[in-house]
Formats: sequence, C-alpha cells, structure tokens
Amino acid sequence: MLYRLRYTEKQYPNYLHWSLQLIFDNLPKTTKVIYTNVARVNSKKQPPIWAKFTSNSRLFRYNSLTAEVVSNMLKHRNNQLFPMIDLFDMSRDKLHWNKDGVHYYPQWYRNVIDVIMGITCS
Repeated sequence: MLYRLRYTEKQYPNYLHWSLQLIFDNLPKTTKVIYTNVARVNSKKQPPIWAKFTSNSRLFRYNSLTAEVVSNMLKHRNNQLFPMIDLFDMSRDKLHWNKDGVHYYPQWYRNVIDVIMGITCS
C-alpha cells in the first residue's frame, strides 16, 4: 500500500500515477502487478487519535481516487496491471477479524491470498 496520509485528495492521484509508472518502468515487462485498495477500519477498536486520518469515509474517498487512476492505466496501456482487488468491499462483513481497528487477524490475510491466487492462477 502506498502511504496516503501525507497527500491531499488533490495531490494523491498524481502521486499514485507517478509511483505506479515508476514501478512499471523499472520492472521486467513480464511482471504482473496486483494493486489492492485499503480494507475498512474498525472504528470501535481504533484509537481515537487516528480516526480523522483513517476513517472509513476518508479511506473510501482515497480508494475511489485509486480506482480512477488504476482504471485509467488499465485502459491506456498497462498490461502488467491486474484489475484492482477491492479489499474495502471484501472487509465489509469481516470487521470481527480486525484486531486493533486497523490490522487484521491472520484469517483475513489468508482470505486475501486465496482471492489473489484465484485471480492469478486461473
């Protein structure tokens, strides 16, 4: 995950596009990249100091910006990029797997790996 907290919503799309382009320019053309958005936080478990930075509404907005950038890259040339995996939506019914408000228990990560393997190995 690219660290998003230091970029405004206006700055973030340009930063993300630049970062992804840098990755693609330096990877072998046979390398496939899987980009995921950010999973939901569990606000009931999250320390209050982080709420304004990583609230679900903020993450949703940044995930939407990410989807626009990734979608545009998929349309315009990049065959190294798999369609984005929506962890935000996947985590909707899995907040009970969230241990501290942000990080998840191992079963969440196993579930994510299963999805990635299903996409890449089919």
